[in-house]
Amino acid sequence: MVPDYVHPTLQKLGVPGFRIPMFFRGHDGSYSDPKQYPRLSLAQPTTHDHPPLAAAWAECWQNIDAGKDVEANRHELSAMMKFAGLEGCEPPRQFSGQLQEGFTRAVLESSSWLVVFQITDVFGMTARFNTPGSVAATNWSYRLPHTVRQLDEDPGLLQQTQMFSRLAQESGRGSGSPGAVT
Repeated sequence: MVPDYVHPTLQKLGVPGFRIPMFFRGHDGSYSDPKQYPRLSLAQPTTHDHPPLAAAWAECWQNIDAGKDVEANRHELSAMMKFAGLEGCEPPRQFSGQLQEGFTRAVLESSSWLVVFQITDVFGMTARFNTPGSVAATNWSYRLPHTVRQLDEDPGLLQQTQMFSRLAQESGRGSGSPGAVT
C-alpha cells in the first residue's frame, strides 16, 4: 500500500512514479484509465515482484476452479478485460493474444512519459523472475527458453514480436516514431 502523500510528493519533486494498472483503480475496483496517468510517470503492466499478465490470468482461473474467492477473481478478470478494451466479452479460460494485445495497447497508449515491459509480458509467458518473501533457487535465475535466433525463427514468437512492434509504432513509442525516445 502506497501512502496518499507519496504521489503528490514525487510530482512536486519532479520524480516519476510508477503506474502499474493493478495498483491504480477506481472505487469500483476497475483499473484507472491509463490516458489519465500523470505524464511524469513510468507505466508498466507488471514488475519483477508480480506474476506476469498471463500468470495472473491463470491464477484467477485456478482460484475460481478451486472455489477460492470466486467473486473477487471473476471481478479481477472483468477488470483486466475492461482495461484491455474487451468489456462485455466473457473472459476466456486461457490468456489470449487478444487480451495480450489489448493490455499492451492500453499501457503503450498511456499518458506516462516512460513505458517498460518485462520480456514475459511481451511474449505472454507465465514464468516469474522473483517471488517476494521467498528464498528459492528459482528467484532471479529464470532464463528465456529461446535463443535470440529462435525468437526470430519461431512463427508464434515472431508474431508476438511483430504485434508488440506494431503497437509501439502506433502509440508513437516505437523507434522511428515521432517523439519516440530511442
